Amino acid sequence: MNTKRMWKLGDPCFILDMSVGMTHASMRVMPAIITHVGSTSGTAVIGTSFSTAKFGEQFVEGRPFVSEREAREWALGYARRVVEAAQNAPLEGVQPGWNIPEYLPQNGDVVYTLDADKQEILQVAVGMVRLEFGVPQVGYDPSPGNPECSVICMHKWWATRAEAEEHARRQHGETFAFITKEELAARTNAGIEEIFETAKRRLESPEHKNGGERP
Repeated sequence: MNTKRMWKLGDPCFILDMSVGMTHASMRVMPAIITHVGSTSGTAVIGTSFSTAKFGEQFVEGRPFVSEREAREWALGYARRVVEAAQNAPLEGVQPGWNIPEYLPQNGDVVYTLDADKQEILQVAVGMVRLEFGVPQVGYDPSPGNPECSVICMHKWWATRAEAEEHARRQHGETFAFITKEELAARTNAGIEEIFETAKRRLESPEHKNGGERP
């Protein structure tokens, strides 16, 4: 954390919001305030900013900087360190000797799974196939293409609707409702949109503008 000054709760500052992956890199400088001061020396500090972007987290936390310029200079120094590390990256490690089960579906395959709580059979698109320390896991994407959605792990899935219906009757003694992947995506998107609309209404409310209730 920044040790150039002693921060206090509520002090204005700037933070960096960074997202760096194998296929993308994004960064933004955000005005913020100090929301956490830790350690007896007061040097373990976190700043928080409220994002105005439609997607992503509403509250973003990060290490504080005194000025926008300081934040940008740190970012450039970080980029240089990343380039240096890439230029000197060693080749090491070995491939895990894990067996890949042949029954696993592929990404994009349409399968059927149960939501026992809602008594529904869901038609879904596979959005994740992975090995977690050698154990296979499969998940579905409730709304493909929506970056606000999280993949949901499936404990069981079936290749056909008929197989899923038979399992629902045998295991639960019920006839479950059937939800197509298009219906599931529409329902998911509506729920996400409602979250953003609720936050927008609170931001535009007189209570919030007058410094009262916050979302």
